[in-house]
Amino acid sequence: MNLVITAATTAVCAVLLAFLALRVSILRTKFKVALGDGGQPELLRAIRAHGNNIEHIPIFLLTSFGYEALAGSTTALALLDALFVIARILLALGLSRSAINRLRRAGAISTLLCELVLAGMLSWTVVARVL
Repeated sequence: MNLVITAATTAVCAVLLAFLALRVSILRTKFKVALGDGGQPELLRAIRAHGNNIEHIPIFLLTSFGYEALAGSTTALALLDALFVIARILLALGLSRSAINRLRRAGAISTLLCELVLAGMLSWTVVARVL
């Protein structure tokens, strides 16, 4: 079983999460805040950017893994995983700004579409295997 697409996506997402976690740590040091956001909007946005990725990345990677394990490495999966990573970066950048903006909207919408499409692909693959 070759899971190269999911493995590559996992590696890129791990780097993104590490970067976002480092950003939170740097801002905690800058504002001298041990827990929470200390009322600092910039720190709150950094925490949410990291947290939002923590909320979405694991389930997407599990779904990607399931699909790739059953259907193999496909062009559709590669494109969807690439779009997901781009969406996550856009959302993180958008959350770094103070107001709701195009980057945030594009990242959020693209993330949800990727999750739904991949869930559909996996469901279709599972049903085809069962029938």
